[in-house]
Amino acid sequence: MYSIYSLVINFLFGTVVWLLLTRLLLQLVRAPFKNSFVQSLYMLLGPVLRPFEKVIPRYGNFNIAVAALVFFVGVIWATALSLNFGLLSLVLGTFLVWQSLYWLLFLLLVVFVIASFVQASPHNEIMQVVNAIVKPMVAPFRRLIPPIGPLDLSVGVLMLTLTVAYQLVALGLQQIMLTLLPIAPL
Repeated sequence: MYSIYSLVINFLFGTVVWLLLTRLLLQLVRAPFKNSFVQSLYMLLGPVLRPFEKVIPRYGNFNIAVAALVFFVGVIWATALSLNFGLLSLVLGTFLVWQSLYWLLFLLLVVFVIASFVQASPHNEIMQVVNAIVKPMVAPFRRLIPPIGPLDLSVGVLMLTLTVAYQLVALGLQQIMLTLLPIAPL
């Protein structure tokens, strides 16, 4: 029964975290608000975020209120999964948010690569959002690694860099969680 419970909890909280992270990324890259997907996301999350945005200021393009809400939802997610609240929930919540961010960015990169192969329409609104998020991340790698004919290795190197960063942070958070777990007597 617990596996069904955890499946439902992961789906519900994971979806909310992905929506909030997408909103955070879209604001960070200044995605065009005229895009219907961007407008829909802002309208969906607006009522939830407005009270936080009134209290917590922005830092340039970075919306601290959204980031704080993502972390808060992550902690609630971890608490719902572990059925326990404490320092362990804070670390597990941070891990769940980090994992969600990693998979969101990785999925966007995969969509970006596939769209480049099938030459997706530049008027497609979802692809405009994907391009708005991915192109600023790929740009520094493209400057370092020029394309080899039709092959662009910069996205692959970005995926590798993202995976290494994810693994390093996940390993650090795992070590912190292990130190926080109570040791059972023998």
